Amino acid sequence: MAGYQRCIFLALACLLLCHDSLEVKAIEGSNNEYHKFLSRHMPKNAPTSANADEWLKFLGPNGFARNENKRSFLNDIKKVKAVCTSQGGLQYNSAVKLCISRKKFHFIRVTKTSSKKGNPYTPLKVYKHLILACEDGLPIHFEANGGGHTPEHTSLGCGGGKAE
Repeated sequence: MAGYQRCIFLALACLLLCHDSLEVKAIEGSNNEYHKFLSRHMPKNAPTSANADEWLKFLGPNGFARNENKRSFLNDIKKVKAVCTSQGGLQYNSAVKLCISRKKFHFIRVTKTSSKKGNPYTPLKVYKHLILACEDGLPIHFEANGGGHTPEHTSLGCGGGKAE
């Protein structure tokens, strides 16, 4: 009987250890997406102006991925993260966990034109509501707001809270 008890104990210990490591992997996964979001949309030392020469200096001639011609750059991490909470954002599309900011944001959208001679970047200051995909209270994807959508104040707050 002692042999069976030992086997059961070892099996339960292994199951417990595996469960904990799976939980850590899930947390690391969402943090990985968050860090990708930061590196794409909030890189360190990114210009905050719409000066094309500053963007060329920052990005270099090949600063975007091959199939990418446009990217938005944000600059206030505290306000951006707040969009994923009921205080700063409302549910925009709950099926895909999109949140829309309660307030408009200033940000820079940089477009790359491959046929343009000289500086390929055209930065533009934008003032719109942010639409972000959020996971575990952190932004993981920037969704373009080409239609100039605004929040519906009857929507639930992001993070599951009620709209105020």
